[in-house]
Amino acid sequence: MLTDRPRPIIVDDTDPGIKYMGPWFQDQGSQNAVGNWGPVFNNTSHGSKSNASLSYAFNGTSIKVLGTNNIRNDSGVVDPSWECFVDEISIGAHNPYQFPLNNWVFCDVDQLVDGPHVLTVNATVARAQTFWFDQIQYVPSASVPLEQQTILVDSLDPELQFGPQWRNLADVANSTSTQGTQLVFNFTGIQLSWYGFIPTEFPHGPSLATYSIDGGTPINFLLRGLSQDSITIYNQKFFSTQTLSPGPHTLIVVHEGTGSTTPLTLDYLVVQIGTIPSTNGTSSTTNDTDPASNSTSSGGKGRSSIGLIVGGVVGGLALVIFAILGFLFLWRRERASTGDSRHTIEPFNYAIQIGPKLQVQQTAETSSGNGSSGKKRPGSMLNSRETGLSSIVATSSPIGHLQQPQQPHRLIASANANGIDPYMVYRPLRPDKAQRERGAALGAPAGPRLVSPPRDDSAPRLVLHEDSGIRMVSDGRRVNTVLEVPPVYAPA
Repeated sequence: MLTDRPRPIIVDDTDPGIKYMGPWFQDQGSQNAVGNWGPVFNNTSHGSKSNASLSYAFNGTSIKVLGTNNIRNDSGVVDPSWECFVDEISIGAHNPYQFPLNNWVFCDVDQLVDGPHVLTVNATVARAQTFWFDQIQYVPSASVPLEQQTILVDSLDPELQFGPQWRNLADVANSTSTQGTQLVFNFTGIQLSWYGFIPTEFPHGPSLATYSIDGGTPINFLLRGLSQDSITIYNQKFFSTQTLSPGPHTLIVVHEGTGSTTPLTLDYLVVQIGTIPSTNGTSSTTNDTDPASNSTSSGGKGRSSIGLIVGGVVGGLALVIFAILGFLFLWRRERASTGDSRHTIEPFNYAIQIGPKLQVQQTAETSSGNGSSGKKRPGSMLNSRETGLSSIVATSSPIGHLQQPQQPHRLIASANANGIDPYMVYRPLRPDKAQRERGAALGAPAGPRLVSPPRDDSAPRLVLHEDSGIRMVSDGRRVNTVLEVPPVYAPA
């Protein structure tokens, strides 16, 4: 499961790397039925009914925090509220939604400097409305080991081999309604889970599909469909494989439904890597556990010692002979090249350019907003105009997390005057020393650029000659005015 495209690591709320500070408590699936964006990840979440925080250290280039959106709004006072920080610099928070939903993105940030970072989430609870944290997703550095990690593979991953009847569902997922259509995916891990959603715009009748691992017997799984008046439901786990042996595997999924039944959709896969098998040390393990081999080695110890001594002497003599032959070869070649060479002594020419000075052009910077778009992750659904699916969210709802709210301390896209691709910089509220250093590390705009001036052929040059020879122009091109200075000879 190797690819140049980075795949996010999913960190569940039960991960021991997360440090909880405050009156947190663990919950086992009590929020699974909230909203239509599916259950919480792994049926677990952490909650707090008063002010609390958490932190997580990671190595990577982007990160997002997901949980259950379940707020209380009393006369404009929203409870709970939250704010996220990376390396003590605020990355803000996504606006809450008026109705409860799981898999909600609390905050996220992209374009981090590749390296170590610390995420901090501060939850403020004013009126005992529980703040629910579910998971973290981050894109790791190349140096991060993937053993024992959980990886998210979205439906745009280049290693997914879709059959000809799969269709892109407005860049939200892939789907098929054609019987017999296949998907093939090669992966390394011990378990794989398939997540999709059930769109209300398509037929609601249940249908079947199958999956098989490594050419084994196909296993049926049910696409249960929807009731007649149901809305679309998301983040649905269609199946999970049994625990597999560590190592590479091949998944084949076949849709058995038709155009009159619920289509098969793929939003993302979740792969548990497990322990990656080692390819070293097989022979040494075999030798340690083979009595016959051990006894044979003991019986021939004297003969082995004599052979090692003789081999060492012969090898040393051969090395000395090769060294002597190599020295003689190099000496003869150096002698031959030295006898025929002709050395030409060329004088140094000192030319002083008299012309316009370097010009300084100030880099122009224009802010263009974040402009984020592209394939969404779980809990980051697109609106109905972007997907063509009217059931994603009501048109009257404030899609705060979809519109990426503008905040004074969030990332701002910048581009220079020459149209170079925009880069991301922090614009913190309090530009103290640490934040200024962090902003520079994240790619803050550089200062003035030195721009080479246009060539001025009329500018004179000063040439100091070293001999009394005649200087001739090789062609008829227009040249600079030359101020000739006679050579300076040292007294005899």
